[in-house]
Amino acid sequence: MIRSAIARRGLLGLVAAAFLLCGEARAHEGHAHILGTVTVVDATHLDLKTNDGATVEMRLTPKTSLLRRGQAAPLTDLKVGMRVLVDADHDETGLSAREIRFVVAPAN
Repeated sequence: MIRSAIARRGLLGLVAAAFLLCGEARAHEGHAHILGTVTVVDATHLDLKTNDGATVEMRLTPKTSLLRRGQAAPLTDLKVGMRVLVDADHDETGLSAREIRFVVAPAN
């Protein structure tokens, strides 16, 4: 009985870790959260390389916002090599970035 409870908690922990480490996790229908490194950025689109090596392409629109430390920042601050977390909308034409947040690496 105790072993079963420990095994269940261990399995739940593994499942939770898999979702956290995943490059893309579905938030809910029509939306996605993508964590990755910027490989291409221009005025209308953004490409990210996820932790698993996949490339994710998405559109930037006039409604796309960029946050740095919780404060609004201009999209021109977004550069190749930066780590970001993107909240995106998904439709039949692909992904559109809704909000892009800078991911700060933890201090060593």
